Amino acid sequence: MEIFFFFMSLLFFVFLFVHRWHSLNSSSKHESSKFKEINSSDLNTYKKANLRVINNPYQPPSGITVKNHRNYSFIPPSDSSKDKVSDEVDSLIKNSKRRAEFEEQMRKASYSPPFFVNEGSINKWSLDLLQKLEWRRFEGVVASYFRIMGYQTKSCNLGADGGIDIYLYRNNELEALVQCKAWSKTLVGVKETREFFGVLTLHRAKLGFLITSGRFSLDAINVARQIRNQGKCRLDLVTGDRFLGFISQLSANQQNKLLEFATDGDYSTPTCPHCGIKMVRRSSKSNGNEFWGCRNYPRCHQILH
Repeated sequence: MEIFFFFMSLLFFVFLFVHRWHSLNSSSKHESSKFKEINSSDLNTYKKANLRVINNPYQPPSGITVKNHRNYSFIPPSDSSKDKVSDEVDSLIKNSKRRAEFEEQMRKASYSPPFFVNEGSINKWSLDLLQKLEWRRFEGVVASYFRIMGYQTKSCNLGADGGIDIYLYRNNELEALVQCKAWSKTLVGVKETREFFGVLTLHRAKLGFLITSGRFSLDAINVARQIRNQGKCRLDLVTGDRFLGFISQLSANQQNKLLEFATDGDYSTPTCPHCGIKMVRRSSKSNGNEFWGCRNYPRCHQILH
């Protein structure tokens, strides 16, 4: 009798175990099929969304309105061109070598647009391209040009530069100082010219290049001529057109490499001089004036007009 009860108890526990295992297995299969259905539904919803941009819920500070800049915006396609634009965007995402760097840059900026779309390939230098370069990229292009010309260059870090953007060396000896002005709409005037001359005098430099993507005022040109005539130092004013002339004297391979560096990624949105990240276009509700503001606001109050 005791043996009979023992076997009956054993069978009962085995039954409970098998029943429990079967229940768990059925529940797991049901959740798996449900998950696949959800993923399939989300994918179909995404494909039918006309590729519209879904930004992170960024809330600007009080009194500030954020406006999408053309480099960070994507125009939703019409129904007739939806498939074509979808293929182009998929190709950009798969083939862009700079995708990882772009995502890291946007992560640091606490902003992550879903797509990065180039404005089109640029195969030659022009004044329009030079004037589209933001100030940091313009300085990089100038420094790269002087390296091609055989100089050793040292660029200043972010923050106050003391009126010097690039130091030029030959054989570890200082030969010239460079100040860059990425001003396409404003003339570089007497004030900037005299200030740079003061910097040259302070560092006892005999040669200085004041380079702009635009032009100089007539008074600034006269001041530079007077400085040269006095024999104190050589202050060379380089306009955007003249700098393009310098580039045109390089070999075709050197020009292409410099162009590739200049147009790599987002080359037109200004960089914050303090934080080193891309800025965002904003407008004040009080007066409607637009300006470039740092994405790290209110930690950083840096603005550019």
